[in-house]
Amino acid sequence: MRSHDVVGVEGILNATSNYILTLMEDEMVELEGAIARAQALGVAEANVELDIGGLDAAAKLVIISNVVGKPIHLDGVRRVSLASVKLRDVMLALKEGYTLKYIARADFKERRASVEPMKIPRTDILSQVRGTMNAVKIRSDVGDYMFIGRGGGAVETAHTVLDDILSIALEVGGCARPGG
Repeated sequence: MRSHDVVGVEGILNATSNYILTLMEDEMVELEGAIARAQALGVAEANVELDIGGLDAAAKLVIISNVVGKPIHLDGVRRVSLASVKLRDVMLALKEGYTLKYIARADFKERRASVEPMKIPRTDILSQVRGTMNAVKIRSDVGDYMFIGRGGGAVETAHTVLDDILSIALEVGGCARPGG
């Protein structure tokens, strides 16, 4: 995307929060019950605050912003806790033709970034991202690019950690990347 002018990034960047909202919508479970189920399944940590407080998604938004060449700082990302969402909010959104998602968003032209619960039209592809899936949409002057994939789980985390270790080892060792 080096030749593109990236104007914004938005998406579902926290699998735990997405799983919790999916449970609330599909099974009409209150937030506390959805958190407990996510913890019992190993989808959520014992201290879920990093996920539902928005820090994890904000950190990922900062990383993505840096990768696309539009750096933002973590302290500049406004966060609204998922703890503010009640089951009645989920039900009302459904009744109105929306779904609630925990959206991380950066608008580089307006110089704004946030992580917050948002009503998404059921016709929007982000509303179809469910369970432990994550999605990110990168908006550029040429068009939008969407990436969707598993966001949580032991295998996914292990792959990410291994990729990071290999990247560091290749940089420190002064080696070129395989195939590059």
